[in-house]
Amino acid sequence: MEKLWFIKRIDLFKNLSQELMNSLEENSFMKEFKKNSIITTPENTEYVYLVKSGKVILYREENGKRFITDILKEGEIFGQITECCDEYAQALTDTLLCMIHKNFFEKLINQDINLNFQMRKYLGLKKYTLEVALSDIVFKPVEERLLSLLKRLSEKFGVETTEKPEFVKINIPLTHQNIADMVGSTRETVSNLFNKLKKENKIFIEKKFIYLLKDCTYEK
Repeated sequence: MEKLWFIKRIDLFKNLSQELMNSLEENSFMKEFKKNSIITTPENTEYVYLVKSGKVILYREENGKRFITDILKEGEIFGQITECCDEYAQALTDTLLCMIHKNFFEKLINQDINLNFQMRKYLGLKKYTLEVALSDIVFKPVEERLLSLLKRLSEKFGVETTEKPEFVKINIPLTHQNIADMVGSTRETVSNLFNKLKKENKIFIEKKFIYLLKDCTYEK
């Protein structure tokens, strides 16, 4: 019952018929992944994954370097459903996933026009987000890339705080290395830039969480 309740709350599936909803429940199962464990690799194409709780990092590897392409939260979907077939997935926190057999999922999309449309819309948004991140790396200096990333993260994971209302708390635990892997830089460079942004009162860090000034801008 808990699995079905969760699936019904996902925007992608909210208009599915009861028959298809029941079939989806029968062809899926829940599995827990501990923090930092690898969930899937490019060679694993058997399942599509829904995040029930926790946070998941998607990343690529090239020449021994990692590039984080996205961080997913509750209700988001991933797996071999995009053009990015070389992605890895890792649990950023303890995570509970709903796993759906890929062959069944593909059949389900072909059976329901609305689900097909919603998936295309979702994947289009994901592609755009990745293109923005890659464009930043190519055309922007590191500090501007860092601020652009922090703004995107604050829009997705930000929460208001009463103690510092002029700041937004990015409510996910990220290391300097995580940030470096998202902006295409080194941990040392990111650490130095964080120190600079702290002095400029654009960010502060408390208990490993980043707080971003709401109206901060990049200045050359």
